[in-house]
Parts: sequence; C-alpha cells; structure tokens
Amino acid sequence: DYNYPDSDHTMVVKQGLPNRHADGAKSSWVDPGNQIGQWNIRGPSYLVDRVKIPSLPTRMKVCSIDWLYYPKKPIQCVSKLKHGYVQKYHAGRVNRPFMFVVNFMVPTVGNYVNYFVARDEIVDPVFNKMLA
Repeated sequence: DYNYPDSDHTMVVKQGLPNRHADGAKSSWVDPGNQIGQWNIRGPSYLVDRVKIPSLPTRMKVCSIDWLYYPKKPIQCVSKLKHGYVQKYHAGRVNRPFMFVVNFMVPTVGNYVNYFVARDEIVDPVFNKMLA
C-alpha cells in the first residue's frame, strides 16, 4: 500500500477520518471509493428500465487535496512546483504508482488540486494497460 502524507498546503485532515469535521478540523475528506455499492450507477439497460446498479470500487484513490492561494495568477502546472506535493512526496519514490493530478485554476483565489493514485488492491488488466 502506498501511504502519502497530507500536503503542507492542505486544509484537510488525513484520509480515513470521518468526513464530518473530524478532530475539530474546519474541513475534512474521506475516500469512499473502495466500498462496493457506495454509489448507484446507471445499469446497462437504464434507458429502458431505469434500474441503477451498485458501483464497483473506484480504480483510483484520493491521496491528498490542496487549496493553494495564488490570488494574482493561479499556477498552471502544480506538479512541477519545486516544493509542491508531487515533487516532495511522489517524484523520488521507487516503484511509485501512477498519479493523476486534477488542477482547478480558480481566478482571484488560486488552485484547488486533487491528487489520485491507482489502488494497489484492485487488479484490472485493462486499466493497468491504459496507465502503462
């Protein structure tokens, strides 16, 4: 299992804590994607029968979330920041998992960044081939 620390810039608490203001934190998050049936999604014949089916676990898990305050101009490539989350905790790892970074650039505020890594407990040859 790949464990990642919280970012220095994050306003969240560690993964796995309840998502309702744990330990007096102002905000928090969890990764519910590993639970089978956590979400109901449209089944193969949804347009005909309107039946939703339980979801499978997600292929990637959230490892951190950042709010980066850059009011004059948001950062376009947060992955390249010298002291950013990716360079600090991911870039130098041996056998590191694939990391997917979603960077929302918010004018007059900065960046809202989500970091995802592939789940090592899920075996999916098609997904792994896509990431290779």
